[in-house]
Amino acid sequence: MKPVFSRLSFSFASHRWQWLKFGFYLFYFFLIQIINSPESFTHFAAITSVYIVVVGIIEVNQYCLHLCFRRERYLIASLTLVSSYSLLAMITFYVLHRSDNFIATEIWDRQFEASWGTFMPTFSKLYWTFFKYAVILFLAKQVLLIFRLLPFSDAAKLITVPETKAALSDQSDKELTAQRDREVENALPPLEKVDRSNERWDSSGLLPVRVGRVTYILDVFNIVYLEVHDDTTTVYQKDGSDIAVKYPLSKFYNRLPKGRFVRVNESRVVALPYVWKDNDGHIYMRTYEDKGLKLGRQDKFPEYKEWKDRNKLK
Repeated sequence: MKPVFSRLSFSFASHRWQWLKFGFYLFYFFLIQIINSPESFTHFAAITSVYIVVVGIIEVNQYCLHLCFRRERYLIASLTLVSSYSLLAMITFYVLHRSDNFIATEIWDRQFEASWGTFMPTFSKLYWTFFKYAVILFLAKQVLLIFRLLPFSDAAKLITVPETKAALSDQSDKELTAQRDREVENALPPLEKVDRSNERWDSSGLLPVRVGRVTYILDVFNIVYLEVHDDTTTVYQKDGSDIAVKYPLSKFYNRLPKGRFVRVNESRVVALPYVWKDNDGHIYMRTYEDKGLKLGRQDKFPEYKEWKDRNKLK
């Protein structure tokens, strides 16, 4: 009973991350108001303004952490962090010391000298305190992501065929490929078998994508969905990571197995085994349950509706 309860709890938590984060912010809002005991509406509004700044610091720093540790864009993360810190410091200094407003009156003690030397240590302490909050929330999301992946990580796991000399001597390369494909199909969630009659990826499930002098090696069984913006296609994978390449979505789609991938609108292609649910004109993919993907016109993109009707997806 306890393991079942734990799985349900973690499933709820991971699928509702945005609501959990909103609950945390709401709790902190009431906490900061209770601690400061506002004596007037002006004092309440000033504390609320500080709270909004605090939430902004936490959100920006979570974004920087995501860029750094999930997308490995270290330069962009560093520039975003430094620029946000510097810009917020200048704006805050101006609001508190260079203008006459209710926030400065309620928050800052006018007896202190209005100088950068006095202001910066206090601001830095505030900023890095809430940077630690961002780290805590980022780590909490990663832990929930791990528990989200557990229920179907085994189901979507690739099964490798041991390439022993005995196996190679008994079976041809073609037979090994067919055996591996059957094992992969059986391991995937029981939604629909994959038609590989029109595939353009190799027998190991790897899809090489050459962009200029760079070649990306993608695993078709690891792709949850693809999304294009301008001339860049982002490939979202089952481990929560994504890869952005300057490669047309139409070319991607033509090279993917048609029984596994379908186009649902002009800008997105989804992997059918990872479809989680269909609701109000949007579909939700496993690992990305909090992001609804809008469906296109059924007459223009009929493949998804046909698959949905066959599998009686609700």
